[in-house]
Amino acid sequence: MRDSRAPAKQAKAVEDGVKHAIKSMHTFKFKEIGVVPDATRGLVRDLVKKGIPTTHVREAIETVAEHFAVSIEGSISDRTISRIILEGGVAAKLQLTEEIRQSKGSLTLHQDTI
Repeated sequence: MRDSRAPAKQAKAVEDGVKHAIKSMHTFKFKEIGVVPDATRGLVRDLVKKGIPTTHVREAIETVAEHFAVSIEGSISDRTISRIILEGGVAAKLQLTEEIRQSKGSLTLHQDTI
């Protein structure tokens, strides 16, 4: 009896998996389990780099998502956006420091004075 139900259960599981995949393709999540994903952090930094004020980043993402028929789950605060920008700056400085450290003496510094 169990064997006769297996194909139906498998078909139902596949159908549910496909529905979930389609829904997730059309949904943008600001946070996953309470954490802003790296891709969203990169999007926020790129938008600010392009000149969108930090106070309008959320609205810009929502507007674009609306035009592409993508639903949005959750939200992100202006404070979180500011922290993402700050963390990006700190990460850039750390990367520069690491590159200088690994340069093995081939670094030339020059200072122009006026």
